[in-house]
Amino acid sequence: MRIQFNDDNSNRGIEGWYEIKNDKLVIFLTATNSREDWLSNFTAFPLYSNYSGCCVHAGYTDYAVWVADLILDIAITNEIDAENIILFGYSMGGGIAQIVGADMTDINIVSIDGPRTTSKVNDNMRLIYNYGSLVHNVPIWFKKIKKRIVLNEAWKPFWKAHADYDIDAIIAEYNIEQEALCG
Repeated sequence: MRIQFNDDNSNRGIEGWYEIKNDKLVIFLTATNSREDWLSNFTAFPLYSNYSGCCVHAGYTDYAVWVADLILDIAITNEIDAENIILFGYSMGGGIAQIVGADMTDINIVSIDGPRTTSKVNDNMRLIYNYGSLVHNVPIWFKKIKKRIVLNEAWKPFWKAHADYDIDAIIAEYNIEQEALCG
């Protein structure tokens, strides 16, 4: 059963859902959905974060700390190990997921059409883009990573409206073809 969440602060707007499936914690962060989120998107200069120990997207740092606390609370309450946590994020949510992954290096990060938001990359981080997406090129001061995945034609039907992905299909492919995602 998917459980919806938000940060209970109408000035921000981190929203998403989580569920526990087969002893895995799956968390999904949605995209930009408020004026404050747009302001965060454009506050994209690099900022050194003691939390992550690297340079991160200045506009997303508070969001990432809130999400990391949420993950810890859920994982501790449900006795879930870090390697059994998959954090998905779309657009802004994908950028936030990358920052969380810079600190929580044992959890699996899947950023879907998210901007590059951290200078630190770990082996559990996957960046996935749709054909024609330019988002992964901004902000320009964070280098591109080699583990980028561009979804092929078979995925096109899943790329509909804003953040309307077939997350179950992505989760299934992630679990079945994890080695392919690592390439």
